[in-house]
Amino acid sequence: MAVIGRGQSEDLIDTWLQGQGIQRRIALSVPSYLQALHTVAQSDLVAFVPGRLVASLSKQLDLVTLEPPLQPEGDEEYLFWPVRHQNDPGSLWLRRHIIAVGRDLDRQKRKAA
Repeated sequence: MAVIGRGQSEDLIDTWLQGQGIQRRIALSVPSYLQALHTVAQSDLVAFVPGRLVASLSKQLDLVTLEPPLQPEGDEEYLFWPVRHQNDPGSLWLRRHIIAVGRDLDRQKRKAA
């Protein structure tokens, strides 16, 4: 299963796999990791999903997890919110703080490396 978000032409894991000389067969594409987990829980498909999301939902969805044999470089995080709250002052405030914390964590991670 591929997770192809808005504005993307392919799953980011496929981009990475191609760089490793590996190609996979994709039976289904979904727009989000959350949808991928719910689909996997109701089918015989598998998905490559960020570890933190799997850790938080695998028991609830009765999923078996397996550490992948290859670890992609980098980690992309996305922040989602409803369009109807695009200009809401509280939502704007929260998004600004989340982005600031993420940037600070990134700086700390780079310093430690």
